Order: sequence, then structure tokens, then C-alpha cells
Amino acid sequence: MKRLLTLTFLMAAITFSAAAQKKIKYSDLEGKRWKLTIDIRDEMEEELDEADNFFERLVIKSVTGLVDNIMDNIEIYFEFEKNHELRVTVYALGEKEVEYTEWWIDDDGALRIDDSDSFSSDRDSRWYLVDDVIVALDDDKRDLKDSNVYLVDVGR
Repeated sequence: MKRLLTLTFLMAAITFSAAAQKKIKYSDLEGKRWKLTIDIRDEMEEELDEADNFFERLVIKSVTGLVDNIMDNIEIYFEFEKNHELRVTVYALGEKEVEYTEWWIDDDGALRIDDSDSFSSDRDSRWYLVDDVIVALDDDKRDLKDSNVYLVDVGR
């Protein structure tokens, strides 16, 4: 029984550490293109569960549908250059817009992205590598399962 408990604990520890955040290295980013994904469905479902009345639920459902429709028509790509320049390309409604800003990796191994004229990444956000996806976390939000903003590697 003791051996079974030890084995179970060990397996749980390995599973947890496999899903833990990893420090980002410059080689993980430089010269690569990442697609920004913003998943609001879980957040809106939580708001829907907390709604007090029918009207509130109706408004939340309407807003969720509208935002989902808009987000389906927007693509945002991050291209990390070796000179710490970040090219942010937005495709929306048949238009293309390009912004530039700076990026760096802090002492904790987290990706940090500076703001530009029309792009704000929230300077308190840190981005961590988790299962080949870069996940945005605020300083006070260290739980990876709650993150709904992340980057997916789409190559060069």
C-alpha cells in the first residue's frame, strides 16, 4: 500500500511538473511567428453562470455572440526579431495593419512585451512557455488554467 501511494504521488508530481511553466529562451522566439489567440468563451460562461436574472443572461449571450463573430474575423501575429523588435501584424475586415514594439526576457525567464501607439500588452503581463504554447499571466494570476490569452507557434 505504501508503495502504491508513493507511486501515485510520484506520477502526480511528474504530471504537474510537465504542465508547469518553463522559462522562455531567446531561441524559442527569435525569427519565429506566433499567432495570438484570445479565448473569451470560458470567461463569458462564468459570467453567465453568475448572472442574476434573465435580462442579464440575455445581454451576456448577445455580447458573447457578437465578440465571437468579431474575433473570428481578426488574426493577430507576433514576429520576434533578433534585435528585440516585435512586429505585430493585424488582419481585420480585409485590412492589414503593422505595428512595432520591443520585447525582452526578464530575469525570471518570462517574455515581456512593451506597448506601442495602438498596441497595449499590459506591462504587468508575463508570458510563459507551457506545452509549446506561450501563455500570458498577470503578476497576481499565476494559475495557468485561467489564462485565456496565448500564442501558438506558426513557424517562420
